[in-house]
Amino acid sequence: MFIEEYHRVLGDTLSALGYQHLHITMDHLNELVESRGFFGMLSVFSIRNNVLVDEESIISADDLQSEMKFKFSKMYLESLKIQIPVMEERAYNTSTVHCLKYLITNTIFA
Repeated sequence: MFIEEYHRVLGDTLSALGYQHLHITMDHLNELVESRGFFGMLSVFSIRNNVLVDEESIISADDLQSEMKFKFSKMYLESLKIQIPVMEERAYNTSTVHCLKYLITNTIFA
């Protein structure tokens, strides 16, 4: 539904600006979304921990350079538990997905 609305607004905007010839088909847009979906999910993973951080777990760049241990927030970990099966269902069976699964099952929740 979001993609369809985006496609409609894109078409309206391009037409209003006189660039209707650049409007892509819905099928082409779906292909683009599929081809970039995995990268998008990885981007979300990298940003999500910063957004869902517990206030007492905030670390500085200096902390990252030290050997200080830090932990992910519970909300972030729970969101990973939900998102990884979606990645698998969409056939994103790359080494990154396997690494995330290993991290969750053997390190974080152990």
